[in-house]
Amino acid sequence: MHELSLAEELVTKCLRWAEGRTVLEVRVRCSAAIDVDDLAEGFALLAPQAGELGGDASLRHAQLKIETVPVLFECSCGFAGEVGPERLAGHVGICPRCDRVGEVPASMELLAMSFVTPDASGPGGLFGLGCWDLGPYPNAVPGC
Repeated sequence: MHELSLAEELVTKCLRWAEGRTVLEVRVRCSAAIDVDDLAEGFALLAPQAGELGGDASLRHAQLKIETVPVLFECSCGFAGEVGPERLAGHVGICPRCDRVGEVPASMELLAMSFVTPDASGPGGLFGLGCWDLGPYPNAVPGC
């Protein structure tokens, strides 16, 4: 399950960036190709336990908020546009116009992340981290 490894990486990044602060909410942006239920389940399983062996309980009560963004697909038939999860399998998409199969870069990655702490100096306690890029994402939506 790819989503569990994404959840594990998300928890690891949050612990590092939280620097011991209590995290109330983690916000992520990901493509519609990711099974958000599996991602949320993985986060709910891992976050409360993360870091506790080292005395860091900053994610113990963190809630995950997920925003999905459309996956863009380009085909040699000339189609260029959004495809839904029903036309995606991992990094592979099926063209809605001609049914050709093609690669969809970054369809299975997290595109951005931020989190909310009760002691942050930003408006409403938002501790904005900007875009969290794990690699090059041509389909990433700007303005994370």
